[in-house]
Amino acid sequence: MSRWKSIVNAMSFGVLVIDPDAHIQDINHEGESILGTSRKRILNTSILSFFANQQLLLEQIRQCFATGRSINLDELSQLRTSASKPTPVEVILSYHDEMSAVMVLRDMSKRINIAKNNALLFDYHYVERILSEVAHEINNPLSAILGSARLIQESKDTSVIPLASIISEEALRLEGMLANIRDFARPPRIEYGQVNIHRLLKHLVNRQQPLLVQREIEVREHYDPSLPEIAADEEKLYQVLLNIFKNAVEASSLRSSISITTGVSLGDVPGIGYTTWLIVRIADHGTGVAPDHKEKLFMPFFTTKPQGTGLGLPISMKIVSAHGGKIDVESTVGIGTVVSVFLPLKRRQASAHQEVNYDRGQ
Repeated sequence: MSRWKSIVNAMSFGVLVIDPDAHIQDINHEGESILGTSRKRILNTSILSFFANQQLLLEQIRQCFATGRSINLDELSQLRTSASKPTPVEVILSYHDEMSAVMVLRDMSKRINIAKNNALLFDYHYVERILSEVAHEINNPLSAILGSARLIQESKDTSVIPLASIISEEALRLEGMLANIRDFARPPRIEYGQVNIHRLLKHLVNRQQPLLVQREIEVREHYDPSLPEIAADEEKLYQVLLNIFKNAVEASSLRSSISITTGVSLGDVPGIGYTTWLIVRIADHGTGVAPDHKEKLFMPFFTTKPQGTGLGLPISMKIVSAHGGKIDVESTVGIGTVVSVFLPLKRRQASAHQEVNYDRGQ
């Protein structure tokens, strides 16, 4: 009996024994994990209390006992646990005898996240191909425009020089936009080295001091001194953190504050599966992001800024994803936004550390 108990406890899905009244008679370790509580606390309590669709589940349990047949619920059920969001689960009921049935619970949140990421990746690949072609087609006439503007500026007719300056400035702005498009359209090449994340962040804050002083924004740094160096591309990681930090500054009002926090997280991030993470959190007390906008933050060309390209966060996400990491955004309108960058601490050995130009390409 103990051998079978060990086997059931080793399973990667929840296994519960329930009676005809839907009371829990036994549960394995994964079942405890999915429900977010211990076996001792839930024995002889109703499984229905964990589900949003209680009536539907009760009907299925009664049907299972009445017919003696297994039942696979057609739709995913929503578990209500201590987690902030309901957990989607697959539910299978299997009749055992007139006093007991086996309920199998499979947490589907990771699979759903992977499916969403794959769908987004497919969209990215399509957009990348289009953007690559667009950038190529625009580049030639843009070069001609810049060349013509320089010739006009060298002209003896001083009345046309201001017009040439306008043409040149706008063409250079378009050239910068094309550079962003090219960055997004091609996979990032990651050159690993040993990165001291705190040195990187301090350098970033120091370089932004003129803007911070101008807007009277205080930066509060809370760094975990125990963090080791991380295997990453220092220059590209700086690009990511600079983009997030600038967004925080732009969202902040005058005489406000931004906090930068580092730490370690132990556990799993859906769809990726590393167990030990270095986290950088950049929090502002700005306007916040509307819920309908939050879902679009990493979509190419979505922006709420008058002069924005909508490529900063998508490029940042690509860079972090190439490191095996993830970016999360939590935001409340009128309160502020917290952007968390997760980077794996456990990964392959990196090449020897080399000094890089932090501001290259900025």
